[in-house]
Amino acid sequence: MFDKRVLRKILIIIVLISMIITAFFGIRETLSKYQSEAKITAKPEIAFWIVDDTIERKNIHLTELYPSKDRFEFDLCQVSNFKDGKRAETMMQYYFVLTVTTNIPLEYEVVKDGSVGKNTEEIIQDEDGTFYRRITMKNSNNMPWTLGVEEDITESFKMYVTFPEIYKNDSNLADLIESARLEIDAKQLVEGEAKTGN
Repeated sequence: MFDKRVLRKILIIIVLISMIITAFFGIRETLSKYQSEAKITAKPEIAFWIVDDTIERKNIHLTELYPSKDRFEFDLCQVSNFKDGKRAETMMQYYFVLTVTTNIPLEYEVVKDGSVGKNTEEIIQDEDGTFYRRITMKNSNNMPWTLGVEEDITESFKMYVTFPEIYKNDSNLADLIESARLEIDAKQLVEGEAKTGN
């Protein structure tokens, strides 16, 4: 037969383990609820200077997003046709490529001067087998934006991010962070090419 003291110790150990497991999941659920109700505070501050053909990349970390019927607004970036006293000598055209993880089902929209751009999206896979969304962002006519050469110009862009409210109770999304890379692809417009507009 079992000794009552040994049985009592086993019972106490089982109760303690159960309490630890319950406390762990309770704390995690509390933190998840806190994260899902937090307000967004970070704003990416990115500047691109395009005075000649260039492809430039910058990383963005979109944290503290939560499912909501409202969109999150970010000051995405500024694009200038001058840097250090040098200005582009020919008209420039450019567009953005946003590469994001597929962790969170976010929707993205880029806006310049109140005009909503057009996105095209594809799923890509890196050499490690990780999947990403590659979103090409152009102007409302689905063409690259243009910068003139007559004067120093700086254009500002906003990005709106939507985290659909239908995911509000999905605890699998609570601890994920959306990592993003913003790339600008700019090139000079040679004489005779049609202007694509802003």
